[in-house]
Order: sequence, then C-alpha cells, then structure tokens
Amino acid sequence: DVYKRQAYPRVAYWSIRDFAEAVEELLDALGIESAHFVGESFGSLVAWQFGILHPLRVRSFTLLGGFAQAPRFRVAGAAGVALRTLPPRLFEAAIQLYVAGKSRIGEAREVFDIGPYPATRTPAGMRATANRMSIIQNTSFVEQLSTVQFPVRYLGGAKDIVVPVRREIATLTAHLPERCSFQSSLLPGAPHNIIASHPYATVEHISHWIRNAERSTVLIAPETR
Repeated sequence: DVYKRQAYPRVAYWSIRDFAEAVEELLDALGIESAHFVGESFGSLVAWQFGILHPLRVRSFTLLGGFAQAPRFRVAGAAGVALRTLPPRLFEAAIQLYVAGKSRIGEAREVFDIGPYPATRTPAGMRATANRMSIIQNTSFVEQLSTVQFPVRYLGGAKDIVVPVRREIATLTAHLPERCSFQSSLLPGAPHNIIASHPYATVEHISHWIRNAERSTVLIAPETR
C-alpha cells in the first residue's frame, strides 16, 4: 500500500505535508536513510517540504521545471475550478486536446489502456488533481530557503510556458545560502516537461550533479554535517 501512495493518490484532502510524509514512509519501507531527490513540477513542492522537515535525509535536490512558489496563481486556480465543475466527458475532451497540443511540440505522453493521465480521468482523480492545484496556489517555501542545508540544482526548459523558470532561478539564487552550492541550467528550446522532450540531456545533467554532490559530501567530516 505504501508504494501505491506515491502515484498521486486519489484523495482530495491531503496537504503538502501529507505528500511529504508519504515519501518518508516509502524511504522507511525501503530502508533508505538518505537519497538524492528529483522534483518535477508539483513534485518539487513535495521535495521542498520533505527537505525542510528532514534535511539530513536529502543528499541533494534537483528541481525539473520546479518552483518554490506558485508559478501562476490564476492558471492553477482556473484549473482547479474546471476540475471541480466540468462533467467527465467534457474534461475527457479537454485532456485529448491538451495531449494533442503537447504532442505537436514534442512532449509525448505515455498512453495507457484508458488513455494518458489515467489518475485524473475519474471523479476521484479530478477532485484529487483539483486539490493539488489548491496546494500550488497556497504554498510557498521562499521564506524557508535560507534554512536549506543540502545542495540544490535547477534544470528547466528555456521555453517553459507553465513555470517562469528564469524568475525561479533568480529567486533561488537570491535566497539559498552559499552552502547549497546552487547551480542552474536551461535546455534550449525545451518546454515544461523536459523529461519527455529531452530525456537524455535531462538524465545527463542530473547524473552529473549527483556525482558532484557525492564528491562534495565525502569531503565533509561527519561531525560537521
């Protein structure tokens, strides 16, 4: 059951802390004391919350099109209203149009037996997604950035129209302490979902940063960590 909770559970009442606690349960179940975290889009909020609650369990944190504050309050709010009010058939049609548009710009979507985004295509899934939109609107970690203790990296798409990636990089640069060794990079021509559009470049950046973070950790004496 603990593994199933990691795939965006279809619950409409979870807070961002509930998501972070689910990650903690998973690590405990797997016997993992600390790990390198990669947070994509909404997942970046989950990773921020987990890292603030459990900083010694985060070896490094890479954001992929992520954010420490809401990218666009109005967009998230409008999406939440649509998810709560649209009939399933109309919502299904909207997903089809969205997927077709993403495919045209190179963001492929995995197709399941019931189509892409299966977790959203049920009444419970729609309510759960609306709840995540509400979390995005009401969550900001900017004030806590100065307390972050682990290495932080940012990788985004230069043509991301969902998250203002340059604003986010500027925010992290201004607020993260020097000990985070913050680095960032934008993939030219890439959209929001860089894992789908540029998988090899994305993995190359992440693996490079993780190797560097591991080398830096080795140089720190245990009593000073």
